[in-house]
Amino acid sequence: TIKPELLIASMNGLYKIRTHTTLIQYLPILLNKLLFLMCTKPEIAHQIFYAIIHLLHSVSSSTFQFRTILHSYVYHAYEEPSLNDQEHTPQDNHSTTKKSQPLYKILTTTWLYYLKTGIDIDNNDKFAWFFLSLIYKSI
Repeated sequence: TIKPELLIASMNGLYKIRTHTTLIQYLPILLNKLLFLMCTKPEIAHQIFYAIIHLLHSVSSSTFQFRTILHSYVYHAYEEPSLNDQEHTPQDNHSTTKKSQPLYKILTTTWLYYLKTGIDIDNNDKFAWFFLSLIYKSI
């Protein structure tokens, strides 16, 4: 399994991407992978949520068609994270099935945490329609 510290370090690398065209080209893949990680690694869901917010802000600042891009993602490119994650343990080389949390549950919990604590995420209501669309589609 991948250690959470390594995942957080990798997500911090997303903040260093300066070419917005690269972000837009790989946005569906990045969002699908981040949402999958959010479901399978709930202990780092807050950092993943913040990384998603950063990606959304980067896309919105780089193009005036960001709503169209995000709308297309939700309705055409979004993939429901699999609820059964196969993990291979290196010690005994057995495959164990680990139940992950549904996206709507972990996304609402994380989003409500940010809203309750008052952490400033630069117009966090700007992407409310996006998160609500994801929650609706994942139910």
